[in-house]
Amino acid sequence: MSLILRIQKTENFNKRQYILKIGIVLLSLTYVFCMLYLLFFLRISNRAGWMSGEAQKIGYWHTIWNHTNLIPFQTVIEFAWDFRRAHKILSFSFINLAGNVVMFVPLGIFLPYYWDSMRNFRKFVPVVMLMVIVIEVTQVLTLTGTCDIDDFLLNTVGSCIGLLLFRSICLLKERFFHGNRNSED
Repeated sequence: MSLILRIQKTENFNKRQYILKIGIVLLSLTYVFCMLYLLFFLRISNRAGWMSGEAQKIGYWHTIWNHTNLIPFQTVIEFAWDFRRAHKILSFSFINLAGNVVMFVPLGIFLPYYWDSMRNFRKFVPVVMLMVIVIEVTQVLTLTGTCDIDDFLLNTVGSCIGLLLFRSICLLKERFFHGNRNSED
């Protein structure tokens, strides 16, 4: 509902702003669908493998436990070690670590765009942390991924980078275009 309210015509309506807002809404919806696909649906084949193999042998809850990492930086260190041994910039390890950060940068841009209260770090960080926890737990419970504290940390950092980018863009817009708060919406 908030998306629709954000693109309604205002007193200072102009066609260019309206088209830009619709573009941002479409971009954010595309981001949400891509994230759902990457985080859950792309990994559906994992579920079939786990259910027919490991989960049937040792049980569902043991499988969940085996695919949960609660030790901070364990995966990051393992991937960094793998990356160092492989000497490849595009190794799986690098793509996984960078991807966990980069995939969540847009979240840090879209949340404060739609909800002004998310422009404050003290309000933004707990919301993002809760969202990432829900994603991680859902992935492991549905057997479509692992629950990893390092993913949680990297996803949160990515979102915070996005928020910093959003705030920087707002400052630049204000400074160079002398825009007021109403023209930003």
